[in-house]
Amino acid sequence: MIKKISIILSLLFGLIILISVYLSTVGIQTSSFNSIIKNKVRNFNEDINLKFTKAKLLLDIKSLSFKVRLLKPTIESNKSEINFHNINSIISIKSFLNNEFALKKIKFKTKKTEIKELVKFIRSTYPSPFAFFAKNLIEKGTIHIETEIFFNKKGELIENYEVKGSIINLETKITNKHRLLGVNSNFKIKKNLYQFDIKKFSFYDIQFDSTNLNIKKKEKDLIFSIVSKNSGKIESIEKLLNNFDYKLQNNNINFSNLSFDLKNEINFKIKKLTKFKDFNVKGSGKIHNLLFSSSLFEKFKEYIEIKKNVEFQKNEITYNYINNNFDLESSGEVNFSEEFNDYKFYFKHDKKNNLKIVNTHLDLKNILINLKNLEYNKPIKKKSDIKIEAIFGKETLIKKLDYNESKNIIKIKNLKLNEQNQILDFKEIFIKTSKNNVLNNDLNITKKNNKINISGKKYDATFFLKNLTEEKNSKTFSEKFKGKLDVNIDEITNETETIYNFSSKGEINFGKIDRLNAKGNFSKNEFLDISIIPLNSGKKKMYVYSERAKPFVENFDFIKGFTEGKLIYNSTYDEKSSISNLKIYDFKVQNVPVLAKLLSLASLQGIADVLTGEGIRFNMFEMDFKSKEKIMTFDEIYALGPAISILMEGYIEKKRLVSLRGTLVPATTLNKVIGSIPILGKILVGKKTGEGVFGVSFKIKGHPKNLKTSVNPIKTLTPRFITRTLEKIKKN
Repeated sequence: MIKKISIILSLLFGLIILISVYLSTVGIQTSSFNSIIKNKVRNFNEDINLKFTKAKLLLDIKSLSFKVRLLKPTIESNKSEINFHNINSIISIKSFLNNEFALKKIKFKTKKTEIKELVKFIRSTYPSPFAFFAKNLIEKGTIHIETEIFFNKKGELIENYEVKGSIINLETKITNKHRLLGVNSNFKIKKNLYQFDIKKFSFYDIQFDSTNLNIKKKEKDLIFSIVSKNSGKIESIEKLLNNFDYKLQNNNINFSNLSFDLKNEINFKIKKLTKFKDFNVKGSGKIHNLLFSSSLFEKFKEYIEIKKNVEFQKNEITYNYINNNFDLESSGEVNFSEEFNDYKFYFKHDKKNNLKIVNTHLDLKNILINLKNLEYNKPIKKKSDIKIEAIFGKETLIKKLDYNESKNIIKIKNLKLNEQNQILDFKEIFIKTSKNNVLNNDLNITKKNNKINISGKKYDATFFLKNLTEEKNSKTFSEKFKGKLDVNIDEITNETETIYNFSSKGEINFGKIDRLNAKGNFSKNEFLDISIIPLNSGKKKMYVYSERAKPFVENFDFIKGFTEGKLIYNSTYDEKSSISNLKIYDFKVQNVPVLAKLLSLASLQGIADVLTGEGIRFNMFEMDFKSKEKIMTFDEIYALGPAISILMEGYIEKKRLVSLRGTLVPATTLNKVIGSIPILGKILVGKKTGEGVFGVSFKIKGHPKNLKTSVNPIKTLTPRFITRTLEKIKKN
């Protein structure tokens, strides 16, 4: 009996083992649990309908649970359907028998699914911010997903889940106008974290070689982090920006032929799904080529040789945009004309204080430089460089400018400019330059406590004197600029003259010289005296006495070959008008085109030949004139000389119209007329008089570059002409 019982127990035990082994390895397929599984899923989310043909059960003896694999599974929700390769789950036998929540884990893998269908399914079953954005952005593409989800004993989802998958041929809408096409990516999704590893794709000629996108959900905010490697060749940045209806703020500049390899880190936050905040960018890489063109280059051509397009190459670049502040650092090579030069550049935009900080170091070896105001020229292939530290805002501060080329040096410290580039203040300006290997400028200019000190060995005033009569559209100094002036320069030179021991004291108020007393010497017995005195009327009075008139006269376009003479100039002026008198004594002119033409028309060819040859001497020249706005009125211009005398009047409208009329009389006629005056004529002229033409009246009128001259012979001289001549002769 005992033996039979033992055999039966052994058989039962063996059978149990066989069944267990069978259930653990082969398992069974059954539809008996279909309704139970479906109901459990519906209890978890009543919007989900799970469909499958059969369930395959495998026994896990160790954990006393069933592994359930659903065959041909499909999940439906609100007309959305997701097809799966498989859905596997683990059901606790103990919990199942105790009528408790028995599902411990679900693992599934979907088939390729249209992303729009998946988004629709997610929004209907588990609404999330990501699903909301995805619905509005995604237009096309497929996705497959695999994941493992764990549940606690209460049937609640344990939040250590991880969803993996891939996206294929995604088409997404950035704006109504712009789309991304053919995007492929792997992804991981954890609680409140979405990670995308996006493969290579292009967008408007920009190649995105790799992009990692992380989206983190924090309460009601989405935090984006993007790391990408980009490369590309863009022919026109302007055209690229036009695709986004954006234009460069300055129409005078353009960027083109851009070739680059960059790495960017972009971070931003979408707060409460509505507000875009905390945007920042970090980037670095190489700019292989870039062309920069601007119409603004024209204004620099008089200083440096610069072509239409400035070219950059072999540039290393780093940049950051954080808290509305942008900074950029770049180094490489730049070509302004024919060859490349090394450069380093740093830029920072402080948006809070509206400041732009610029530091640059530029090699100038292959650049031609021409500083006309200093009569300084640097040829190509001569080693030189410039360093600039500047801050741009409502005012411009040039903290430091250092230019070096052999022994030629220009240094500027703390130069402040207003928005019109007028000088507000400065600390120090040092200039030392040479012309044809001869020192032509050696000046040190300092300003401290409103005391301006200019001292040095030499100043080349060629440009200054050439432009004395030029109309200036801009002022050098701001109305806020003021200070007491003290000048001591050993030599002031131009092309033909030198002033020695020049000294001056004065005062600058509201950006203009308010008071001045200056003296210098051409030689031991020849001197220069200049003064400016304020008057009670608000006007100023200028007085210039120069033993040599040539430095002040020789640069007039209509006079060439001016020699000798001394000059006296008086003027009462303010900002709007001036009344002036100019006198020049004992001088000679060699080439005055207007006068030569006048003499030729008056049949005074002999005198004209002398004018263009040896030159004509004048005993004196006097001009009374006044100016207001752009019109200069000549009340009287009178010149008296051994060969001819001229009296004229008229006006000039600057750069538009010249209108002059007057009388020209050869000396023979003048002597004859004056000689006919009893007693006085004999004393002044003598008994004999010459022969020749009597004289002409003339008119000169037209555009300054196209003057028309007409003459008419005269039979008598006006009393005014004779009176003025006698007055001048008496004074002489």
